[in-house]
Amino acid sequence: MPSSYTQNLGLEKPATGEQAGSWGNTANNDYDFLDASTDGNVTILLSSSAYTLATQQGAASDARKKVIIWTGTLTQDATVSISPKTAQKLYFMTNSTAGGFKINFQQGSGAVFTLNNGCSAIITCDGTGNGAGVTGANWNPQFGSVVVTSQLTVQGGASIAGSVSFGSPITFTQNATFTTISAANVSITRAGGAAWDIYYRDATGYLAPLNIGASGQVLQVTGSGTLAWTTRALSIGDTITGSAVRCVYYCNASGQLSQDAQIQINAGVGLGIGLNPQKSLHVGGSRYPEIWLDTANTAAQSPQVIYATNSLMRWQVRSQDQETGGNSGSNYAVINYNDSGAFISYVMFCTRSTGNVTIGAQGDFSAKLAVLGSSANPTIMARAGTGQYIQTWQNSSGQVVASIDNAGHLFLAAGTYLALNQYGCLELWPTVAGHPYGTIHIGQEQGALRANGLRSAIAMETASATTDSVPLGLMRFYFRNNAFVIQFAGTDTRQWFAYLPLVPGENPTASWKITAAVV
Repeated sequence: MPSSYTQNLGLEKPATGEQAGSWGNTANNDYDFLDASTDGNVTILLSSSAYTLATQQGAASDARKKVIIWTGTLTQDATVSISPKTAQKLYFMTNSTAGGFKINFQQGSGAVFTLNNGCSAIITCDGTGNGAGVTGANWNPQFGSVVVTSQLTVQGGASIAGSVSFGSPITFTQNATFTTISAANVSITRAGGAAWDIYYRDATGYLAPLNIGASGQVLQVTGSGTLAWTTRALSIGDTITGSAVRCVYYCNASGQLSQDAQIQINAGVGLGIGLNPQKSLHVGGSRYPEIWLDTANTAAQSPQVIYATNSLMRWQVRSQDQETGGNSGSNYAVINYNDSGAFISYVMFCTRSTGNVTIGAQGDFSAKLAVLGSSANPTIMARAGTGQYIQTWQNSSGQVVASIDNAGHLFLAAGTYLALNQYGCLELWPTVAGHPYGTIHIGQEQGALRANGLRSAIAMETASATTDSVPLGLMRFYFRNNAFVIQFAGTDTRQWFAYLPLVPGENPTASWKITAAVV
């Protein structure tokens, strides 16, 4: 009969009556295999990502060694398949490979055990066939007491349910969870410590105490990198956590510091209330309180103040029109709008370059005051109450020279005269050269006006006692040389005069006297 083999180590068992004279060799091999599996170790060079660790029946095999050290350089995690799937195994494995990768141990389709780089573990193979798995034999060990004489490294989570004492430094590379933390079971004792101290990592990496600060103080990192308790006050350059840029801060109803995005300050632009400011609003002044609506963009000059109802425009006061130099542009306008917020008209328009004011339209009408109107809306209407004056005129000294009362009477101050103009105007007490005071002229004057072909229609004056000169083309009533004269003056190719002197004591039916002179 042929030999049979043990399930786990593959030791040869000769059949009864077999291997006469040679069974000693088989027995000796089995003794060696048993020795290797009990205390043997081997170093295996792992040079690829896959390796089969097989126990050969009746033959020497690394898979029988109890301790296996894996070396070599890996570029990825490796997989070691343990064969056969029916063998129950116990191994001490060490991952000493270079490259920092893990080794995965598997037997069948069951559990896989992963050994991290630089670590050792005891693993067991259940040998259940196709579904065989590999697990850690000491994966969840229980110890009554553990002494770590060097460094303790916990790569996974650490859960400490009882008291623990560390006599040497300990490093947790991942989370460490302490299930019960209270003043009763956690204490820190360090030379120089006191109640309410705060502990922190100092420059050398050790735990250092910091005495508790005074009421209202905060913990601050000083310029040298140490900690200190300080009374905190905001200053230029401080960072405010959770803030939005350029917003204004205020105290809300709960007494907390808050900020409002509808009130913003943009450096170099200005203050915006309700909107992100694109133009500036200045309040204050060195001498007088001031409000400035300002812009640095001369091509789009339109600072404005808007009066609205339910967000619908009613009135607009603005400085408009592009500045092009020479004092042009930036003209002032007052505009009204209808109930729908649509434009109605320019109520007033002031031209900056001339100072002229237009009422009722937009534009400069070349007058200091231009008033435009219609039959339905009179250009100018002045209304006075009982006993009031409708209009009053003053001279440069502020003295009243004329006025119109509520009854329509025109009053002229003493020493003034009434004149329409020098081209056919009515004058009272004129000062025109060549004519005496106290005259009434209706029509044109003489002198330069006569040279232009203009003539006076009627002139009433008190003649000078030293001249016979009279304007032409007029009728005169005057007193001269103790005589009252009615005179007519005219000209064709000659200058002629017709006058009727009325001398006291003479015949009242005196005839007309006519004189003529060649022009």
